Amino acid sequence: MLISLDDYAEQRGVSGRAVRKAIAEGRIKEGAKREANGRPGRPGWLIDPEIADREWQRNTSPAKQRGKAAERAREIEGRQPPSAGSGTDVLAKAPSHAQAQALRTLYQAKLLELDLKERQGQLVPKADVERVWFEEGQRVRDSLRRTPQLMIGDIARAAGGLTPEQRAEVLLVLERHIVKALEGLAADAD
Repeated sequence: MLISLDDYAEQRGVSGRAVRKAIAEGRIKEGAKREANGRPGRPGWLIDPEIADREWQRNTSPAKQRGKAAERAREIEGRQPPSAGSGTDVLAKAPSHAQAQALRTLYQAKLLELDLKERQGQLVPKADVERVWFEEGQRVRDSLRRTPQLMIGDIARAAGGLTPEQRAEVLLVLERHIVKALEGLAADAD
């Protein structure tokens, strides 16, 4: 049932100006309808008290709710949310102003904690870590790729000598296995 803005203000225990301000600020949207209100040429606001109460509760800071309005807000908080399909189910799922403020405070605290840890050297930027890992990976790769050249003399001595063709073949085998191992490591990293 729709009631006049002044009747709604009286019901909430606030001034008509407070209700107009809530409508102007968008804290009451679905619960207020602009219609001719029996005054010739001057449309007025008609209010659906149930919808407007839910919107007022969700969108008005608890610190700003006083007297009868605060009591009414606590009473409304105990009601069941509207059924799906009633047009106000979106409002039922939206967090209240207090919940939104609490989430904001929580995220700000988390950001401050991360900033402190970074300043204390407990955290480093991801890009820096990735750059260091990339450079270390290149260093390891280059070192392993040089290994066959460093080993071929020891292998030749252990085998009792190698012809130049045998040395080339052993180098190719060693290089092929090292490259295969490095490619496997690269694939695992992806």
